[in-house]
Amino acid sequence: MTRAVRLPLVVLLVCGFSAAHAQEEPIERRIRTSRGHRLPVAIEDLTLGGGSTTPEQLRIISELGEVIRQDLAFSGYFKIIRFDSLYLKLMGVTALDQQGWAHLGAEYLGTGRVTPTGDGFKLTLRLTGTMSNEEIFEKSFTGIWDRWRQSAHKVAGELIYYLWGGRTRVFETRIVATWQSSEEQNLYMFDFDGHNARALTNHGEINISPCWFPSGDRLVFTSYREDNPDLWLLLLGNNSVQKISGREGLNTAPAVSPDGDLLAVTLSVDGNAEIYLLTESGQNPLRLTHSRGIDTEPTFSPDGRFIAFTSDR
Repeated sequence: MTRAVRLPLVVLLVCGFSAAHAQEEPIERRIRTSRGHRLPVAIEDLTLGGGSTTPEQLRIISELGEVIRQDLAFSGYFKIIRFDSLYLKLMGVTALDQQGWAHLGAEYLGTGRVTPTGDGFKLTLRLTGTMSNEEIFEKSFTGIWDRWRQSAHKVAGELIYYLWGGRTRVFETRIVATWQSSEEQNLYMFDFDGHNARALTNHGEINISPCWFPSGDRLVFTSYREDNPDLWLLLLGNNSVQKISGREGLNTAPAVSPDGDLLAVTLSVDGNAEIYLLTESGQNPLRLTHSRGIDTEPTFSPDGRFIAFTSDR
C-alpha cells in the first residue's frame, strides 16, 4: 500500500545577496483604452510585395501574419478579430474592406506586404483605424527566410511597444525543456511558443532539470551520462558541456542566483538530500539545510535574498 506524501514549501533566508534591478522604460501609450480592455484588431494575411519567390517562401509569407496574430493574442492586450464568419463565406465574400472589418468588431486593421531581398525579405506592416482611416503605425522590418518566425515575433513586440508603451521582448525569449523519446531524455531549446525545436544534448541517457544563467548564453543541468546524477554546464554557443559537480550521490535540481554567481543545488554527499550553495564552477560547497527530511528543488527569489525549496521534513 502506498501513501501520498504532501511536501511543504520552505523559504530559506540567504544573507549577503544583491541583485541589480533593471530600470523600466517609461510607459507612453499611443492608444487610450479602459483598464482590462483588449483592443479589437484584425491582421490581414500578408501579401507579396514583388519579386520572385519559391513555394516554400510563399508558405512562409502566408504563415507570418498568423504568428503575429498569435503573439498579439498571447500578450493579453489584443482581441484578434478573424475572418471566419460562416455567413460571409456562404455569401462568397473572400475579403473585407475597413468598414467590413469594423462590422465584425475590429477597431484597427493591420495590413502588410513582404518583399524578397535575396536571402531575406523586408516586411512592412501598417495599422489604421477602421472607422477613422487614420494611420497610427507603419514600420518596415528585415529578416531572413531561415529565421522568419523570429522576425514575426519582433514585429509583434514592436507593435505592442508602439501602441501600449513599455518594451517587451517576451516573444524573442527561449525555453529549454526535457523531451523524452524512447528511453532517452534530452534537452531541447524552443521559441517561447514551442516552435523551432533544437536539440542541445544527444547522449542517449537522462538529462533533466535545466536552468538558465541570467546571461542567456549557458545553462546548468543534471545528467546521468556517467551513470550518476551529476551537474553539467552547457555553453549554447557551441553546445559544449563540462561536468561541474560529480560528488557521490545526488547532484540535482540546480538553480542559478539572479546575479549568476552562485548555484543552489541538492547534494547527498553527506548522506542525506540537502540544499547547498556552489560557485558557478561547482566549487566551495556551503550546506544550507540540516534536517532528516529530503530537501530539494531550490529556487531563488528575484532579489536573491531568499531560497524556496521543497521538503518532506
